[in-house]
Amino acid sequence: MAVFLSGQAQDMAGKMVGIWFPISCFVAIGFEHVPANMFMLTMGLLAGSEETVGDALWKSMFPTTLGNFVAGAVFMAIGYSYAFGNLGGNNKSPIEVTRCSQEDFGDLSEALAA
Repeated sequence: MAVFLSGQAQDMAGKMVGIWFPISCFVAIGFEHVPANMFMLTMGLLAGSEETVGDALWKSMFPTTLGNFVAGAVFMAIGYSYAFGNLGGNNKSPIEVTRCSQEDFGDLSEALAA
């Protein structure tokens, strides 16, 4: 979501606001993220935790990866399909779309050239 919103923004302030809200919500809710877990679990193991690498993989990496996959592949696809695709009834218009010609714009092209 943050990548999508930052890609749609036209200026740097819009990009920063676009990534701030989804990331803040993600952190505030307490969701797990695989790259963040890789760092934290590695640092915990190096600091002398009683967990083993197998425990870290089984209790954290596997469920987090599965959750990220389901959320990204299923829920995001459903949301985008509802907003922009056939699931929300956004079918193509039966009205034929034609290309604009120079005559459609009239004197606008002359005003822009000046």
